[in-house]
Amino acid sequence: MSGPTELKELPATDQKTKPRSESIIILIALALIWGSSFILMKKGLTALEPVEVGAVRIFSAFFVLLPFAISKMLTPTRREWRFLIVSGLLGNFLPAFLFATAGAHLSSAVSGSLNALSPLFTVLVGLAFFGISTSRRGLFGIAFGLVGAIALSFRSADVGALDINAMALLVVLATLCYAINLNLVKRHLKNVPPLSISALSLFFVGILAATFLVFDGRLIGHLRAGDTAYYQPVAYVVVLGVVGTALGLVLFNRLLKTADPVVASSVTYLMPAVAVGWGLLDGEQVFGIHYIGLALIFIGVVLVNRK
Repeated sequence: MSGPTELKELPATDQKTKPRSESIIILIALALIWGSSFILMKKGLTALEPVEVGAVRIFSAFFVLLPFAISKMLTPTRREWRFLIVSGLLGNFLPAFLFATAGAHLSSAVSGSLNALSPLFTVLVGLAFFGISTSRRGLFGIAFGLVGAIALSFRSADVGALDINAMALLVVLATLCYAINLNLVKRHLKNVPPLSISALSLFFVGILAATFLVFDGRLIGHLRAGDTAYYQPVAYVVVLGVVGTALGLVLFNRLLKTADPVVASSVTYLMPAVAVGWGLLDGEQVFGIHYIGLALIFIGVVLVNRK
């Protein structure tokens, strides 16, 4: 690893190009990883209850990062530990259960598209609590995004039969949790390495997830009894936890070190396309109004992020 002196000697173009190219690679990787999360949840829900999907997801991510968490346990200050716990709750624990509950009633394509609200809420939270400013164009972008979210909440596009699926509100709430977490991490955990943020923020909530699985006992009982109907769904959720949550979190926290929260949350440019693609391959029905909603959210994100 290069030391500070060596970094100063690099040409200015090299210093700027490396973080930018790294950010683009991470954005694409995250779009593929997180865009596939919704179909994995859907497959897990074929046998597991939503709370079991959320708990297995969090525990799997916690377990794979546990060695790193133990090695970094004494590194953060007491103040940083408080924000790491909050980050674990808002950035992982609550969204995992909200998405799983919504996923039992929404298509993976719609859930993935609604997740594109994250950068818009990031701006709203930043405006309200973190001193972030935005232009009138940015405010128009937020408005476009919110209208798009309403369009995505419709169950179908049949004339005279439009009705809102209230479960979409759970996804909206999850994206709001992500937005708060983004601003908190960028503001209060900037001195904590990405891997440490990921591992330590999952430590506390991982224990909560493990406690639920043990005391609830139903899923463990099925697995102990050799109920093969649960093997594949559990495997899908474990992949979701290890790749979608653990690896995704490490990559995203790395991205936050080289980009501001709004740019980092713009991984949602590509995520909906991946989620919709998986949904169509799985035979999900996506109505015209859903595409309109996704387009409005996309326009909103572009307006918010445009310099």
